[in-house]
Amino acid sequence: MDGVLIAFKVFDRLSSRKAVRFFRELYGYKDYSNNGKYTYNRSGLLDDISHVKLVRGVIIAKRKDLSTIEDFMGKFGAEYHIQTVKLTEEDQKILSE
Repeated sequence: MDGVLIAFKVFDRLSSRKAVRFFRELYGYKDYSNNGKYTYNRSGLLDDISHVKLVRGVIIAKRKDLSTIEDFMGKFGAEYHIQTVKLTEEDQKILSE
């Protein structure tokens, strides 16, 4: 089974404020209110897409989800590179969930 490796970089292209917004919308984040009394998990794009996060800025996803990810990267003007990769057995299990 083949997947796609997506490597991206935003800090050279975006202000730090927009870069934080980019990562929050991509990965999601935990929101705290009332001095940490309440916590809320805010979902991101990758919460709905099966993926493997290798390091910050590098993910592996299914080919069928590529257009969604490309649209998101284009929305923010992120620099990204895509490579087709042969998935390991472990990656196949994660992406099939």
